[in-house]
Amino acid sequence: MSDTSKYRMLFLGPEEPQIVQLKADFEEKNLQVEMHNTLDFEEANTIMLNRSPLVVVSTDIILITKLMMKNKNFLKTSATKTILYNNRGPIPKDLNDKLNECGLSGELTEKSSAKTIYYKATLFLKALPDPEDGDDVIYDGSSNYDPKDNKKKIAYIKEIKKNGDGEVELETSNGLVENVVLQEFCDESIGLLKDMEKIIEQIEDKEIPFNRITEYTDYVNGIMGTSSVLGLEGISSFCQLTKIISEHILHYEQPELRDVVIGVLGDSNSFLTNLMGEIRVGDESTMKNIGKEGFIKRLTWLSDKFKLTGDDQNEEDAPEMDQSAIDALLESML
Repeated sequence: MSDTSKYRMLFLGPEEPQIVQLKADFEEKNLQVEMHNTLDFEEANTIMLNRSPLVVVSTDIILITKLMMKNKNFLKTSATKTILYNNRGPIPKDLNDKLNECGLSGELTEKSSAKTIYYKATLFLKALPDPEDGDDVIYDGSSNYDPKDNKKKIAYIKEIKKNGDGEVELETSNGLVENVVLQEFCDESIGLLKDMEKIIEQIEDKEIPFNRITEYTDYVNGIMGTSSVLGLEGISSFCQLTKIISEHILHYEQPELRDVVIGVLGDSNSFLTNLMGEIRVGDESTMKNIGKEGFIKRLTWLSDKFKLTGDDQNEEDAPEMDQSAIDALLESML
């Protein structure tokens, strides 16, 4: 395998039958993957740092946890994806929260079929930047759009298909999204959206401090990342807009503006929930017409308010607003 191979994988832990099958599926499908195997932490760490971007698949919770804790910042600034195949039962909530904070891309349980593991791993592999294009090792995956390309339009779902069982599948810019992957994405996203809704309601009712909105940002970032991998660009772009708004409102001290943002995020949450229900059955009408929704006008208004209220901003910790990137996202959805 060439050192510049785009498809790279690191396997950690014992080779469960599903992992053996995964490797066999790669060979059967002629997907050329540069594979690394190790049970040693130091070797795993060296491979990840030197061969990134890659996809890490682990059957060892302890080993992948240690690896992710050590490389939290690296994982957030690289295109490396992590999949934990967990056949040891539910992960304690505090550990699960830490893994998500470190950038866990997906957890598959012992109930997951070899087919599910294959398609999830394949989607992540095909989303990796190509080292031959100069994207090796470090890749800023925080933005899906080049702010200089403010004319770029979103490529929505290319084609809606049905498999032999009559189940909906989607052809997107990143390839075929099979039904098992689509259903898993919708189920996971709806679970996150319920947690996001709870955070919004608790902030509205003053049950938790406003700075807990960072948890909302983490959740929407997860939906944004997976939808981007699947090529569901309309959902990814909408998530990115709400992420920008939720990240920056924390640094403005105006109570009225904060109240408006919480209201908009609540509405956006409901909108995303409806979208998940629609794409699950192959209906993309709302996503195609997303620019006609009032959300876009409100998000545009909010981005303008952020520009106009700079004097009220807490400059010490505030991230820099890249207005050209925001404008590009808004324009692409119209």
